Parts: sequence; C-alpha cells; structure tokens
Amino acid sequence: MEVKAKNPLDLLPPSPFNFFDFKTLITNTDKLESIKFLADNFDHEGFSIWHVHYDKCEGEGQKLFLTSNSVGGFM
Repeated sequence: MEVKAKNPLDLLPPSPFNFFDFKTLITNTDKLESIKFLADNFDHEGFSIWHVHYDKCEGEGQKLFLTSNSVGGFM
C-alpha cells in the first residue's frame, strides 16, 4: 500500500483570520467596510497581500485560449 505524502502546509499554526466571515462581508457589503475588516483582522504572521499590475501588450487577449493558458500558468 502506498503511503500518501503529508502536506507541508498542515504543519503551519492555525490562523485567527476567518476567511468565511471575510468572504461573506465582501460579498454583501460595500468595499470600504470590507477593507476596514481586512485591515483590522488580517493575520500578518500567516499571510501576505500582493498587488500585481499587468501591462497588456498590443494584440494580447485576442485569443481567449492563449490568455487563459497564460493566466493559469501565472497563478
């Protein structure tokens, strides 16, 4: 029988940030209230926030499957 490898993320300590509450709030309220909740409750020890700006070159995004593959590869 093959032993399943453990996920190294399972070794991290639990985070106090409640993703369900944040998801519910961001879906049902305005942006400012959601941002305030995130700023007040964000777990800096367990997560980071990234802002990515992509400069679209001429001709990009015209063929959906190529754009989808590029985004999928990035994520």
